[in-house]
Amino acid sequence: MSFHFPLQPVFRLRHSLEERERLRLAMIIACLNQVNQLIEKLDQEKLRVASALEERLKSGMAAGELHFELARKAALEQQKKGLRQQLAKLEEQRAVQEQAFREAQRKRKIVENLRDLKLEIYRQEEARREQQRVDDLFGLRHGQLAKQS
Repeated sequence: MSFHFPLQPVFRLRHSLEERERLRLAMIIACLNQVNQLIEKLDQEKLRVASALEERLKSGMAAGELHFELARKAALEQQKKGLRQQLAKLEEQRAVQEQAFREAQRKRKIVENLRDLKLEIYRQEEARREQQRVDDLFGLRHGQLAKQS
């Protein structure tokens, strides 16, 4: 008789729910990385604009150009501020999603541990039955040898 775990569908469900939560967490982490990269690019762009502005100020520039460059610099600052806010929201989502993943993992492990316990009990019973069969065969053979003597 092979091992049968009646809660196997529940185990598969818990495993798939855990996987879904893990994938959601991975997606949020990927978004976090992407926003961090965008912030780094904006910082590099700000440095480039600032150095270019400094060079152009030294060589002289029109008031309209200066106004345009300062507006561009302010727009970059505003973009960075927006990305920082988005980053904060994503960090909150990541924390919530990590908790959801841990909870799904905990629920899966409960069913998995029950399955492992049942499997161990099954194996012990199977070993006991096998030993009983060997003992019975030995007893029969010993009984037949005793009759022959």
